Amino acid sequence: MDKIMRCCGLFFTGVFFLVPFSFAGQAGEMTSDDFVSAVFSQANITDTQQSQSKAKWFYVNVYGGGSYQSFPNTAQSKYQSSGDYYDIFQPASHWNFYYAAKLGIRPFEYLSFGLGYWNAGTSSSNLIYQAENGDKFKNGQSQMSFSGINFYTTAHIPLWGKRHELQLSVGPSIILSSFDPELTVTKGFAQALKKTNKTNIRPFIAAEYQYMLGDAFSIGAQVQYILGTGSDISAPYNGGSYIPSMLNLSVSLGYQF
Repeated sequence: MDKIMRCCGLFFTGVFFLVPFSFAGQAGEMTSDDFVSAVFSQANITDTQQSQSKAKWFYVNVYGGGSYQSFPNTAQSKYQSSGDYYDIFQPASHWNFYYAAKLGIRPFEYLSFGLGYWNAGTSSSNLIYQAENGDKFKNGQSQMSFSGINFYTTAHIPLWGKRHELQLSVGPSIILSSFDPELTVTKGFAQALKKTNKTNIRPFIAAEYQYMLGDAFSIGAQVQYILGTGSDISAPYNGGSYIPSMLNLSVSLGYQF
């Protein structure tokens, strides 16, 4: 403890003697008022530089992570009356890879608007053909893919320090979905499942933490939730729509300009 106190004493003594030399180029003798004014002048310059970095209007972020999709946990049987058989949709894997990109404009310090694209990959639900007499056969799979365009309205909430920020976003998401059956038993049947594409608009919310690495680059983490349309996984093949609720977890790299 004594060594620490002696080191502190030497440090502050050195500062006491070195401070006058840092202003040695100034004309005349520096008074205490001059010294205080100089310190506040330097602080104002620093604040100006920080505010300029905050004043950048545009930002772009890229994201990568995982998407949890709320597919049904049990099989669903759908009767094909025109063929007197059942299509049985088996549970699909809930997790998939997720990536996204967002371009935003920040006309206000605490509010911005953005446009983003995301892709939650492709999931497969195994299909089973059940004949009228009860016999069952594997019938390929139903490939389901989801992507979309998000319209962001984002509130920027500063946290501790100058470099930490919480972003809360809401908005609509235009979801593009594709349902592509790869059949084996019923391929070629007139009543067999056919590929279909759907477009839906669903609401989303998101929370993102960002840390500024400097004046331009940032890193962060985002949690995003998209509200789905229900649990009928076969609806798109019968003229309806199906979007699973999605929880997207990702890390991000951003750039302000």
